[in-house]
Amino acid sequence: MDFLVYRHLVESFTEQMRYEALPYWSSVPLPAQSLGPRYAAWKRAKIKGAPKLTRMTRERRNKLDAPTAWPDAKLRALSSVAPPKLLSLPWVAPSFPWWPLGGGWKSQAADPKLLLFSRFRATPPSVAALLSFGVEVHCLPKKQGGYEKAYRRRRFKLATVPGPVMAAFHPSLWLIRNTDPLAKAGATLSAVRKEIRRQILASLPKGIIERDTVKARQRHRSIARTLASIEQMIGVAEQSTAGWSSAIGDDRAAQSATRQWRRAQPIERLSPIELSDLVDYAIGAPGVVLGRALLRHDPTILDPARYAELVQLSWQGLRAYLDNPVFLSSLPGKSAVEQVMGAVVDGGLESVLDEHFWLRAQNLQEGAAGLAKDLQSSLGLRAGSFSFHGIGGPPHKIPVRCHVAVPFGDAESEPVVKVDGGVAQAAPARPDEVRRSFNTPFWPHVLATTSVGQEGLDFHPWCSHVVHWDLSSNPLDLEQREGRVQRYAGLAIRRRLASVLRNDVLRDPEMPNGSPWRCVQRHAELKVDESGLRPWWVFDGAEIRRHVFERPFGRDIVRFAHLREQRMIYRLALGQPNQEDFIHVLSRGGAETRALLQPLVLDLSAMGLRQMDISKAPPEGDDGHTQEASLVDAGEISG
Repeated sequence: MDFLVYRHLVESFTEQMRYEALPYWSSVPLPAQSLGPRYAAWKRAKIKGAPKLTRMTRERRNKLDAPTAWPDAKLRALSSVAPPKLLSLPWVAPSFPWWPLGGGWKSQAADPKLLLFSRFRATPPSVAALLSFGVEVHCLPKKQGGYEKAYRRRRFKLATVPGPVMAAFHPSLWLIRNTDPLAKAGATLSAVRKEIRRQILASLPKGIIERDTVKARQRHRSIARTLASIEQMIGVAEQSTAGWSSAIGDDRAAQSATRQWRRAQPIERLSPIELSDLVDYAIGAPGVVLGRALLRHDPTILDPARYAELVQLSWQGLRAYLDNPVFLSSLPGKSAVEQVMGAVVDGGLESVLDEHFWLRAQNLQEGAAGLAKDLQSSLGLRAGSFSFHGIGGPPHKIPVRCHVAVPFGDAESEPVVKVDGGVAQAAPARPDEVRRSFNTPFWPHVLATTSVGQEGLDFHPWCSHVVHWDLSSNPLDLEQREGRVQRYAGLAIRRRLASVLRNDVLRDPEMPNGSPWRCVQRHAELKVDESGLRPWWVFDGAEIRRHVFERPFGRDIVRFAHLREQRMIYRLALGQPNQEDFIHVLSRGGAETRALLQPLVLDLSAMGLRQMDISKAPPEGDDGHTQEASLVDAGEISG
């Protein structure tokens, strides 16, 4: 199957350009459809019709009919590292979960973020489009409009009366201020629910729970009506409705719901069933969870002057992000609200947001006060699409959405935004917008780039996997690539810190009064050595993972081992006037020379601090950065 693609490309290229077929085929998935007129060999080629060739077609896209395996060994290997089920998760698992996670987050391997480096500019968008398409094929129901209509239906809309959707995304001032699951962090979910129930009862007037008659015990008003009545009772209904008015715009149904929320009567009695609803929404409502997590870092977010920012973030940001057919087709539940609230609990969203806000506040010029607007802009990314060139018939293009995986930098992608009823062209997402969104725990999970993404940029906040799709040509580029995820307080560091310090943090009496991550940092700082040369974010066992995919009969694994050796020598050559000549001379010295040089190497990485004998080093790498290098033979995986 793979060879048919290569042979078709060779036969389509002119005789003078056929030598270029091999490197393109070895890097670019579906090269005859992906390269485009920017490449001279493709521009001069006569792409022949090939009925037996596995390719992207409009019919295949519209019917969500992906082949069992695409004819590309590296892509098949990548799909085994990042399968559609993993990529379909709406956010990355927290490093410090407050209770046992469930659903797709239950596995310890729930780290879907990958940073992928390639040689050609056509590779990132092709990989991103095919990965995104694979996730849609895996998740979307094929009998409900197929590919083109998948995003037209919106599940989270406000009705003319307050309902479960409004309640789910309502940042309830009362619930945010009076409930906190951190009081039972580390316990079972059942224990957390009991604690939340106790907190709710403590914040309500005594005797409000009605148990006198069967009818009273079974009364079940909507959760939205219950919350609105409680807010009337405590005098915050006006602030709530003012916040909603700023977020809903000219939506008449939403305006009607907001007016009715304002006119709700103060609550007098509450049934046990309604109390149970309040517990559910205190733990699982995305609006409440978002507000509580943000309040830990930005104590002014509930002030009347700023509350509208929180409502806008919840409704225009988080609600719009979660109203995604991929998520709602893959999460369990009877309704969209039930699905999302279940995911909030199973995936520890509040813990994830707390972790993200703690890290992000350190890098914002406005500090914690800028967190709400920063997250809203990140959630609003519309990455675009990539058009494959059709094979056979009149020239035509087949646009495919890029969302869970996106190209970065100078890669060839086409900007689009999703609108009701179709797709509209728009200004392309800037690289800094794509990077900012990737550096959140939310989509996109895969960032595919060329050398443009390997220098001076940080991708470490939620990513600890580097994919060397095409190997770098020199050790300096290898160092730069892996340095993108080996940074201050990166995901690999936080995972390790949370594992080692978890019991200490849970026993810390200060932990429930703020962010657990402030406690993690404080306890980590206690382990700093007296010299000051080993800061808290340098931690043994904090490992990134590298992935190198090799085609059958390829030499990438051998070349990668050689690059690691050269990188060791490169670190020794830092500061030398003629580094390239020095590296070349030392590289010819063999194993004995390398063993002699190893103790002299400067290890400047954030995770090193270990001198390893290169002759005894494990296959993972020469620098001790990787627990499992995942040097995958794509040919063996693809069968």
